[in-house]
Amino acid sequence: MAQGTRSSSSGRFVERTGEVDVNMLGSMPADSSGATASAPSRKGSPATNSTKATGRWTKEEHEEFLRCLDIYGREWKKVSERITTRTAAQIRSHAQKYFKKIA
Repeated sequence: MAQGTRSSSSGRFVERTGEVDVNMLGSMPADSSGATASAPSRKGSPATNSTKATGRWTKEEHEEFLRCLDIYGREWKKVSERITTRTAAQIRSHAQKYFKKIA
C-alpha cells in the first residue's frame, strides 16, 4: 500500500509511490517553441560535463585556499578565480568548515 500526504496547496490527498506517471509527461506545458517541457532537473545535481574536483581537498588546494584567504579575505569570487579546480560554492563550503575547525 502506498503512503500519502495532504497537499498543502490544494488540501487533496496525494499518493507517494516513488514512481513517475509517464502519461503525465505528455501533458506538461509547452515552451515558446511549442516543444513540451521535460521533467524538471534536480536542484543541486552536479553537471555531467564539469571539470571541477569533488570530494576531499588536496593539500595543494588547501594551501592555495589559505594563500588566497590572506590576499583576498572573504571575497570568494576572487578566491574561486585562483582555485580553478573548485566551484565558488565548494570554496565557500570549505571556508565555512575551516573557520568552524579553527574556532
